[in-house]
Amino acid sequence: MEKMVKNGLKLTFRAGQILFYEGHEPNGAFFILSGKVLLKKAPRRKQKMMDAPVWLGFEHVIDGSLYCVTAEAIDKVEAIFIPRKVVLNHMGISEATFTSLVE
Repeated sequence: MEKMVKNGLKLTFRAGQILFYEGHEPNGAFFILSGKVLLKKAPRRKQKMMDAPVWLGFEHVIDGSLYCVTAEAIDKVEAIFIPRKVVLNHMGISEATFTSLVE
């Protein structure tokens, strides 16, 4: 995991910015270093607050499913974005193999 984080892209989100949207295809996972993220699920408006440190979206990268929630920064959030390709390489799976498994 540490190697993946080192190969990720450090991002900063302001309060109200969206990290990812429910129903979108995951292009990677987020490791939240600091701040709070609100996970929201439509249409019932279920919500869950996540405090750093926490992984978000990792399971969707692994199983190929769409994001099941929208993630919104509640305050300043520092995060590392790890592209799907980096996650898969860390697991020893090529992008082509992954695509064939989830289709």
